[in-house]
Amino acid sequence: METIKRTMIVFLAILIVFLAMLPLAQTDWAESMRSASALEGQAVSGAPQGSENLPSWVGFMAGFLKETVLMMIPGSITLLILRAIKRFYRSKKVQPIYE
Repeated sequence: METIKRTMIVFLAILIVFLAMLPLAQTDWAESMRSASALEGQAVSGAPQGSENLPSWVGFMAGFLKETVLMMIPGSITLLILRAIKRFYRSKKVQPIYE
């Protein structure tokens, strides 16, 4: 029950921030930001030369693979650090002294 309560608090906070930012999207400033980013996207194409002949699934798989690798590297480093910490604390446990 505690987890649901915390999740609802976070959700409500996100909703409040979203509703507060919603009027900002209708301003001239936001429109100029959108048009500037659209112009940059048209001017600079991230696709390499000759990629227009590749099937669409190749681009999908390349993006999926890139995201997977980018998530696996920090995750693996985190797991290695956690294992090292556990081993360090296990070796530091005090053994009981029997008299």
